[in-house]
Amino acid sequence: MALAPSDFWRFRESRGRVERVEVTVRPLDQFDLAPDILKVDVEGTEDDVIAGAREMIEEHLPIILLEGSAVNSQDWLSTLGYEVHRFNADPARFVVGEAGDLNSFFLTPRQRDRFLGIDVVEG
Repeated sequence: MALAPSDFWRFRESRGRVERVEVTVRPLDQFDLAPDILKVDVEGTEDDVIAGAREMIEEHLPIILLEGSAVNSQDWLSTLGYEVHRFNADPARFVVGEAGDLNSFFLTPRQRDRFLGIDVVEG
């Protein structure tokens, strides 16, 4: 995936540069991880990250915070008991069944119940 200066919000070429750099990409399943929370912010490749973390997600069921969308992964996550949630700041509550404009939380009902003091409403 190649990025251009126009891909970066408020990027000014006078303050920096964009150059091509080769990197090795490895799936998260290749690491020995057992996270409680998985935050994914990868500029449009969220589904690829989820695909590379399937074993870890199935085994540990972390709370997942996605910045962006993982449209192709939502059905698979639901088979594990995850529900998509949007966080509404005012009043503070999670809205079940709705993805957020910027961030979406994927929680199982058990995980959601651990958020004491935060209301949960159906979307």
